[in-house]
Amino acid sequence: MRDGGDRPFVHHNLGIVLQQRGRHAAAVAEFHRASTLDPAFGPARLLAGSSLIALGRPAEALVDLERAVTLMPREIAAHLQLADACERTGRLARLTEAYRAVVALAPDDPEYGYRLGKAYLRLSQQTFERLRAVDPQSARLSQALGQEYVAQGQPQRARLAFEAAAVRDPHLAEVHLALARLHADDGRWEDAAREVALELAVQPTSREALALRARIEAARAARRP
Repeated sequence: MRDGGDRPFVHHNLGIVLQQRGRHAAAVAEFHRASTLDPAFGPARLLAGSSLIALGRPAEALVDLERAVTLMPREIAAHLQLADACERTGRLARLTEAYRAVVALAPDDPEYGYRLGKAYLRLSQQTFERLRAVDPQSARLSQALGQEYVAQGQPQRARLAFEAAAVRDPHLAEVHLALARLHADDGRWEDAAREVALELAVQPTSREALALRARIEAARAARRP
């Protein structure tokens, strides 16, 4: 550089050396200089982001890493570093998007699939808590509670939660469908038919509701003398 080699790749390579020696602040300065000289050079943005994370500055790293994934959309390392920064800053919606991109690039890697599922779970939990804080009487809150009871194998509690959601918002999609499924599983075909009809009134083209209606009608027909 003293001899006139003020070039992007020179600053980038110097940044790599500094990063490897643990001098992350100096490395960031070199990576940013490389990016200034060549704004389309993605690796400098990626490594600047990783050094900023190492410095405990993930919010600043987001700027570089977002640019890195734009410049290198097929570079898994860029999406992984962005996911790391998002997780450290609590940006769960963006974290989920980052892992979705990783899974799309490496669909056969079970580790990335696991991370995406974990990100979805955390986002769901965060959304649930926000909803409960904003409106404890929300129909969506009761619906989410019903879905959790279904996952836990507690159909009676699930039914009560879905019924509460239906009372709070009779036009909320998928609530009557969930109730119809629970009734059908118990062989209460008339109750199931009533609920699936209410679901189809809300969503006339729902494939799941139409398929369940056909199942219910077949079961009712089989019971007729």
